[in-house]
Amino acid sequence: MKRTALHLVAFLMVVSLFAVFPPASEGQSRRDRQRAERLVIEGDRFYQQRNYDNAILSYARALAIVPQYPLAHYNKGRAHFNLQQYSESVREFSIALDQGYDSESIYSIRWRAHFAMKQFDEAMRDVKAALGKFPNNDYFYIAEGQILHERREFQNALNSYQRAVDLGTKNTNISYLMALSYNGLGNWQKQEELADKALKSATSMPDMAWFLLGDAQQRLRKYEDAVRSYENAKSVNPDLYGIYINLAETHRVLNRLREAIAVAQEGLQRFENDATLHINISWYYSLSDRHPLAILHAKKATDVAPDQYLGYTNLCRAYNDTNQLDLALQNCESALRLRPGDGETNFYLGRTYQLKGDTDKAFDYYNKAVTGLEEFANANPNYADAFYLLGNAYSVTEQNRKAIGAYLASLEIAPMFARSRFNLGVIYLREGERAKASEQATALQGIDAQLAKRLQEVIDQ
Repeated sequence: MKRTALHLVAFLMVVSLFAVFPPASEGQSRRDRQRAERLVIEGDRFYQQRNYDNAILSYARALAIVPQYPLAHYNKGRAHFNLQQYSESVREFSIALDQGYDSESIYSIRWRAHFAMKQFDEAMRDVKAALGKFPNNDYFYIAEGQILHERREFQNALNSYQRAVDLGTKNTNISYLMALSYNGLGNWQKQEELADKALKSATSMPDMAWFLLGDAQQRLRKYEDAVRSYENAKSVNPDLYGIYINLAETHRVLNRLREAIAVAQEGLQRFENDATLHINISWYYSLSDRHPLAILHAKKATDVAPDQYLGYTNLCRAYNDTNQLDLALQNCESALRLRPGDGETNFYLGRTYQLKGDTDKAFDYYNKAVTGLEEFANANPNYADAFYLLGNAYSVTEQNRKAIGAYLASLEIAPMFARSRFNLGVIYLREGERAKASEQATALQGIDAQLAKRLQEVIDQ
């Protein structure tokens, strides 16, 4: 029995060598083939050391001696792939395939090179060719799902992932990938479910899985859960940019302005010149009545991203709050040059003219603000600030019932939004609904005691 086993091993080794080293072609000496073999072995050694540049050189020298060498082309393609030289890798894989190298191995990596170059049609052709030969290979269904996801065919992507699941895939990232596609479909419940399942399945992407879980919880208005998930994502990968945007905003929705500012500041320590973080923290400082800091960060946003209108919009608002009206006017006009018709900017510009005493111009811009903010709120039905700003625009144009509706919509999304609740109380009082105004004052006591006191003083007048 032992002797038979040794003969079997020897036979397999011979078969393997014939598969790796092609027979001599006309005019090709045995010595040439041996030199090429040694160079491939040298290249493999460099490859194992992750010295891909030298690996490529060794494989290229081997191919200069023996061009009909599929293994050398395949390994050279892998080295190019690892150096993100995707065009070169595709060329080598294609030659290896033409020379008879194992097609499953080729398809399993060549589609990824096409995918990295966003050549999704070519990537799909490789995957479809592989599935035609290997219909029960779950790997290629997962590949198909990833391509479909990038094409924004989210339901089709989910169908492919489910086929992999049905085949019993052991891929620990399948639930994470499905959560991504559910995000694309806007199915937050399934996104939450699959992101949680990904974490329980030991995904290799725990930072992104926690982020997706937090994103779903934030959209489902499970704000405390979202905070915990984002914090977990940050503990796994503090360089994940989106955490600082979403976590700060979740704190802001919970009226935790101090925490929102702290998270945004933490983000700016890693992404110093990010305009969005500067824009957001400027808004948080304005909501906290810390207007000089709002100006500082809004100005930084315009410095690092002069083509983004929101930096100028925030500057306009903050300059209004500090009664620097000429600067407010200048920055609102800059914002409108970049984003004509923007509702928020028109609102602040209307306020600038009102503070300047030009009532006619003020109401002209307030009316433009209503139009722009109605469009913005319709396009962003889950954004509390959109309805808050729309409520403000309705209020100054004396559309009180509409203002009430907008503030209520804002509070449905963010019940702790103190300024929205304060303004709602004022509008109720304006409409003669004193009891409802008092309800808002009572609710504010547990959110912002200072605003609650101010609203009660207005009610008691």
